[in-house]
Amino acid sequence: MERFKETQAYDRLQQELSTLGSRAVEELSKTAQNVVLPALLGKLKDLIGIDLGTQREVAKRSKLEHEAVSTAAATDAVADEQASATGASGGTTSPPYASRAGTGGSL
Repeated sequence: MERFKETQAYDRLQQELSTLGSRAVEELSKTAQNVVLPALLGKLKDLIGIDLGTQREVAKRSKLEHEAVSTAAATDAVADEQASATGASGGTTSPPYASRAGTGGSL
């Protein structure tokens, strides 16, 4: 057994078991959030009369709205930077008919 612990196969086995354990914990966490927590909140609502589930939903919605505002602000900042970079390069474009219209030509 001691010789096996010193091999690469043992190291790979430990890594695979670690990955498997992490996946199991992730699945248990998802199950707890989707099944156990709502059931627990329902029981608490029955016992004390306060719906903690709606408070959790409000907090989640507020967090999502905050993230959306932050993302929109970051997107606007990037767009402004790109617009100022394009404007700074002197790369203004005019429609192809602008030169004809200025010389009295018809469109």
